[in-house]
Amino acid sequence: MTIDLPKSAERSETAASEIKKLLASVRLAAASIEGRGESDPRLVLEVPDDVVPTGLPTYEFQLKHDRLPLSIRVTLSDPEAFETAKLLNKVSAMGWKVGSLARADEYFYYFLGRGPYPDSFALGFRAEGITAQIDVTAERSSLETGDITVEQIERILSSARVIPASELVKGRQNPSPSAR
Repeated sequence: MTIDLPKSAERSETAASEIKKLLASVRLAAASIEGRGESDPRLVLEVPDDVVPTGLPTYEFQLKHDRLPLSIRVTLSDPEAFETAKLLNKVSAMGWKVGSLARADEYFYYFLGRGPYPDSFALGFRAEGITAQIDVTAERSSLETGDITVEQIERILSSARVIPASELVKGRQNPSPSAR
């Protein structure tokens, strides 16, 4: 949890006591992240009425391959984050290169790496009400030996979609024949 204060409030004893009270009130609650709202339903804060959300909460999911040194991080964030996220190749000190994928939607795709193979990949795209960013890293040795290929990683990124919650609910109500 991060709390940003304006410079004028940094030395205020009142601001410090309010922050301590706010931090003391934080607790986790059992809740689903489906149907994202303006706050994370798993986090309960007792905040003053004049504290308002500045955007949707960010959700991050991490995946790892069970045999290969390949990891995937999926970040879902506020729809406004797309414009800033797509500047990665311009504002980062790292030498991100612009790539293209077999996608019809608005997206950005960047990769970087030393040597003949890129080993870090970043895809960002808009979905209904959110920005999705997928970061993939693979060890250079796995790419060099062909255990994983750039083409396989790009196929994963090309297929990435966000399924609206309404479609997920429909799928649960009408299971496919193989699920029966």
